[in-house]
Amino acid sequence: MNHGDIMTGSAVVMKKLSSNGNAIVGEYHSSLAVKQAVLWLLILSIFLFICLGTTVGVFDIPASHILQAIFCQLSGRPSGLPELTENIILNIRLPRIILGLTAGCGLGMAGTVMQGILRNQMASPYTLGISSGASFGATLAIVLNFSLVPGTWGIVVNAFAGSLLCAIIILGINMGRHATPVFMILTGIALMFLF
Repeated sequence: MNHGDIMTGSAVVMKKLSSNGNAIVGEYHSSLAVKQAVLWLLILSIFLFICLGTTVGVFDIPASHILQAIFCQLSGRPSGLPELTENIILNIRLPRIILGLTAGCGLGMAGTVMQGILRNQMASPYTLGISSGASFGATLAIVLNFSLVPGTWGIVVNAFAGSLLCAIIILGINMGRHATPVFMILTGIALMFLF
């Protein structure tokens, strides 16, 4: 085998690698295009479901009235709709739908962060004991009538304080030990049974 044979052999290998590389890049771009199309479809479906969710209720409102009320509210022009219809759309139904969408996005992001930090797809507020701490705080407010905040928000604040206490206990136990994610989950499961 001489030097020329080695050069032609390496040229053949390089040619195969470049053709495979082009195929991989092409496959990546096609999968990226599919992901972008799905993302735009989901964004469009969110707006469609917001519009459909606003039409449904005790007082049926056509989708054209909803779009008219929203666009006129954004542009500052009068909508020409009856005041009752405009109040139902802008002051009752849309705020509830937007609040539900915001809460769902927040819960989804929190779950994603929790699973990413712990590197475990089974990580959830239940396996970490955080939901048990929240139910313990709410139980204190309901059964023992002990609340951190008087009034109607007492149960919610106690539930939040219970979940926060449980999270602080988990972090405190795992802080100085260079703990693994598995140890954090096991600590959370133990706290779940404690609360």
